Amino acid sequence: MEILITNDDGIYAEGIYALAKALGKAGNVTVVAPDTQRSAVGHAITIADPLRVTPAKHNGKFFGYSASGTPADCVKLGIKSIMKKSPDLVVSGINLGGNLGYNILTQGRFRALRKARCSVSLQSRFPWILLQSRISARRPPSP
Repeated sequence: MEILITNDDGIYAEGIYALAKALGKAGNVTVVAPDTQRSAVGHAITIADPLRVTPAKHNGKFFGYSASGTPADCVKLGIKSIMKKSPDLVVSGINLGGNLGYNILTQGRFRALRKARCSVSLQSRFPWILLQSRISARRPPSP
């Protein structure tokens, strides 16, 4: 199974590591996430600046790709440019902190999943999952 993971907290957020490790048992995981915190950007995409993608490491090992854009940009880059095959599943999260139901329309991680649905043909759409967890403390990033 081909799995694409993104988030809106950034490539070095604690939750995305846990998610990639857990889902790595179910299939081939590709991580593409923003280079910095990009919460509350909604369905925004980058149009005026070039998108920069760089390999990201965790504990000295290749972990995924860091992109200069929004979560929606990351999903589109993952599907159209980075992954060799279309994903069977797209997962966004695990989010740092809580979100209330009414701000789902501005959540970058939710809108990234909506972008995934719009980035492929009707014949090859795939399921997606949005994960939420309340993590109380943020560890410093470890490149």
